[in-house]
Amino acid sequence: MDVVFAHSLTATQLIGQTRLSQGGRRPKNEVGAIQRMISRGPWKLCHYDQMRVQLFNLEEDPLEHNDRWDDPACSDIITDLTARLLEG
Repeated sequence: MDVVFAHSLTATQLIGQTRLSQGGRRPKNEVGAIQRMISRGPWKLCHYDQMRVQLFNLEEDPLEHNDRWDDPACSDIITDLTARLLEG
């Protein structure tokens, strides 16, 4: 199961059991930055508006200290999670 999370500092509502959004609009915090994350298996991809995308293996790195975005071995994971995140 994919978990897509869109975070806002304002209120959010649960849609289905795995997707969050904010009233059909793109979620924004007070400064207008969009924050979206997807988790699939051990992997978590974090996308922040106007910031570097991050990828973590939560089984190996539960505290999210080791960003795997630049790891060539993760290119297929990045492609898959990015496509799924942009769908949701």
